Amino acid sequence: MSHSLKHSLDLFPIGCMISVDDTQGNQRIISYLNRYMHDELGIACAAVGKPLADIFSKASRIILDTYVMPLILHEGQCVEVMLDIEQADGNKMPVSVNARLGDKREIYWTMAVADRQKQLHHKLLETRDLLENKAKLLQQQSITDDLTGLVNRRELNRQSTVIMAQSKRANWPISLLMIDVDYFKQINDSKGHDVGDEVLIQLSQLLLKQARASDIVCRFGGEEFVILMPATDSHAAQSLARRLHESVKMLKISDIDLTLSIGITTSDLTKQNLFSDLLKQADEAMYEAKGQGRNRSVVFSRS
Repeated sequence: MSHSLKHSLDLFPIGCMISVDDTQGNQRIISYLNRYMHDELGIACAAVGKPLADIFSKASRIILDTYVMPLILHEGQCVEVMLDIEQADGNKMPVSVNARLGDKREIYWTMAVADRQKQLHHKLLETRDLLENKAKLLQQQSITDDLTGLVNRRELNRQSTVIMAQSKRANWPISLLMIDVDYFKQINDSKGHDVGDEVLIQLSQLLLKQARASDIVCRFGGEEFVILMPATDSHAAQSLARRLHESVKMLKISDIDLTLSIGITTSDLTKQNLFSDLLKQADEAMYEAKGQGRNRSVVFSRS
């Protein structure tokens, strides 16, 4: 969680908490408590990293296990459930609890002292939604490129692990295109960086339009892009490259005749394939395309 989000949540006059599955998936662990949880509700800072159930009374743990958690996991949320928390000094405090399930099974909790329930009802719902929305925004920002909105290199590497494993089990090929914008430095130098950015943005949209929903389209860095194509042989990958060469001619950006150099590689089903090897092969083929005069595709040759 970012420092700015923590700072924002620490200012809320209501308890905020996040719980996640432990590594075995057997129980819920507290991953975050805001300042209100410590200062006003009396939950010790040491509760972070401990089981969620530990902060509730014995009777409330039964309600948590038999009603609250099944409701959250089935319906995605629970609203205004009354539970007792155990404070660091051993005293019990009744609280009104709201919770919502996140996209990755994390749970966002808000808590208020029960006798302030009516006054803080609106703030409970508002804070819960804000916490979830900010967490989603941070998650999205961590996996996408700021300029183009495509997945970034880190997310490409993460998704490639899944795709490579699926390919091995199903024994189907993977193809990869390494795409470079020809003479991009000259575009930046002569037209300015704003035009250069517009080239990258429009090209990103074109790549998404031409690729399939199952393909991973990534801004790899600078003016380089990668398309990872599951269950795709070399013939289909070359077909996509041809479409890209044709469709990029239709982009009209500041009178620029935009062209691409594309390297293509396909996994060898008779051998073990590493994603890093596919990247190197496609990169080598892409530089060969540049060496042959640009505005063309080259298929990596293993011979």
